[in-house]
Order: sequence, then structure tokens, then C-alpha cells
Amino acid sequence: MIESFYLINILVSLVGLIVATYTDLKSRIVPNLLNFGLVGLGLFISLSFSIYLSITTSSINFNLFFNSIFGLVLGFVFGWILWKVGVFAGGDVKLFMALGSLNFLTPNLLFFNSQISLFPFFVLTLFIYSLFSFLPYGLLMAVYKLKKNKIQRKIIFSKLKFELKQSIFGAAVFSSLSILLVSFGLNSILIFLISLFVYVLMNFFKKLKYVLVLFIVLALIVNTFLFVNLLLQTIFIFCFVFTLIRLLFSLSQLMVEKVNILELKEGMIPAKTLLLKNKKVVEEDLSFSNIFKLAKIGKINELFKSKNVIVSSRRACGLDLNEIKELKKLYKQNLISKDFYIKDSMPFVPTMLFGYIFCLFIGDYVWVLVGLI
Repeated sequence: MIESFYLINILVSLVGLIVATYTDLKSRIVPNLLNFGLVGLGLFISLSFSIYLSITTSSINFNLFFNSIFGLVLGFVFGWILWKVGVFAGGDVKLFMALGSLNFLTPNLLFFNSQISLFPFFVLTLFIYSLFSFLPYGLLMAVYKLKKNKIQRKIIFSKLKFELKQSIFGAAVFSSLSILLVSFGLNSILIFLISLFVYVLMNFFKKLKYVLVLFIVLALIVNTFLFVNLLLQTIFIFCFVFTLIRLLFSLSQLMVEKVNILELKEGMIPAKTLLLKNKKVVEEDLSFSNIFKLAKIGKINELFKSKNVIVSSRRACGLDLNEIKELKKLYKQNLISKDFYIKDSMPFVPTMLFGYIFCLFIGDYVWVLVGLI
């Protein structure tokens, strides 16, 4: 009986996420009818099963209904927090709320009978898995954008060419030192740290790079087959990782486009946060050095203050009509240029769908790893 309840909720959640993904990719909107429809279904299903259990067991048992309400409230609160910090748009919050009403516990098809012992904060698990899902999703988006942007493609590939050379060099350092140091009984972590130190040292002092030839010769003498095998594997891994990192970091450049400030529309997301300081419009400095300086003097909260902010790049919901009016006013006063840069934001709902699929197959394993369950 209880398994039927979970299976129905899983099916409704999957169908809802598939439809929401389609609408989000097509028009960047998740309809209220879909979100509130899922909320209504979640409450209706849990209430129906609670009534049925109460009748069949001759005792009042509305735990499933109360759990659904708890999941709905938790989904709203967590989603609202993410909306306030600029991660979620309004539709994402409502969808999180709907999924919370349908899933009090994290769905797990492989270990169905262990449902009652799982972590009762499904929306947290879903959000973490959604972040994991960003990797393949982000890579696909980067490849798609690179295909359309010839100029950025040349810039990124020129940088990648240098990084791949460095990854081959690093693989040679790691492979040769691994063969030589393993005989001293050092573990793999220590060998990796030593290799990393030697790699940095050789890049800092260019002449030390010639020492690598000696390392390679000695490694070939010690164990030719093992060295060649390890070198090929390491080159593949290093090149793969460097390529992933370069493609993901390129997204910030690929997702920006220029529009005329007079053609701005509600919902467009500014690429930079603009502040009004001393009657001048300046860009917010979110560099690591500035963040470190503010943290050092105990003023990290300055980054989150809205004082003097004209528009914020950290708001997923984008520009509103008042902000657009203010920007046009500043343009007429010659305080900002007519060229305004906006972010072509990535829909978050597809990552929710991937995250939910992760939930189905690995459940709350992420909390097992950190020791919470």
C-alpha cells in the first residue's frame, strides 16, 4: 500500500518535471497552473491515502498528509531563501514547493523498503544533486554556445591549447615521480602533493624543467611498462579535466550579449551589478582579492547589502520595470552607455529533472557520505 503511494508520487513528480523542463527551455517560464496543479495533486494524493489508511486500520492516521504539508512548507522556505539570494526565479520556488508536497522523503527505487529511515529533507538532497547535474548540462550548453560563437571559440581554444600542453607536462611529472617514490613506501596522496610541488617549482624556475628528462629516464629504467601505462592514463585524465574546467569557465563569457539600453525588457538579467557611488555609476567588484579584504576586516556582509545598488547580476528573476526605467534615466543623464550587457541565463529546471533522477537511483547517499545518516 505505502509503496503504491510513493510510486504514484514519483510518477507525478517525473511527469511534472518533464513538462516544466520543456516549458523552461522553450519560454523560460514554468506556468503557475503546472506548479499549483502539482501542489494540489501532492496534497490530494497524501490526503486520499491518509483517509484510506485511517479507514482500513480503524485508527486515525494522517501522517502522510502532514508529511506532505511539511514538505511543501520546507520546499517554499528553502526555495524562498534561494530566491532572496538570487539563485532562483519565482517559478523555481513554486516548483520546489510542489516537489516538496509530493516527496517528503527522498525517492529511492533501489532501496524501496528503507524509505522510512531516510533523511526527511528531500528538497535539500534534490538541490545538491541538481548542482551535481549542472556539470553535464553546463558542458552541453558551453559546446552549443561555442558552436555559434566563432570569436569566443578561437579565444577559448587558444587558451585550451596552452593548458593541454601544461597538463601533458604535469602528467609526465606525476607519472615519473610516482614510479620513483612508490619504492620509498609513500602513499598516493603524499606522492600527488610532492608531484604538485615539483610541477609548480618547475614552472616557476624554467630551467628546472630539464630535470624532468632525468625523472623520465629513471622511471623507464625502474619499470618501463608501468611508467608508459601510467603516463598515458594520467595524460588522458589531466587533459579531460582541463578541458572540462575550461569549457565550464567559458560559460560566463559565452552567456553574455550586448543590447541597446532602450530595448531592455522585464526579466532580462544584467551581466554586472551596477552601483551609484558619489553620483557615478560603478561596477561592483566581486574579485577574490576584494572578497578577501572585506572578510579580513569583518565586513563580508557589505557584499550582500542592497544600498546604492541600481541593478544586481545576482538576481535570477532579472530586471523589473522600475529598474529599467532607472537605467534609461541614467542613460539620458550620460551616466551609463547605451550598450548594456545581459546574461543569457541557463534554465535551472532541467538540472532539477536530472537531480530527481539521481534521487531515484542513489537516494540519500550524499548524507551517508557526510555521516548524517
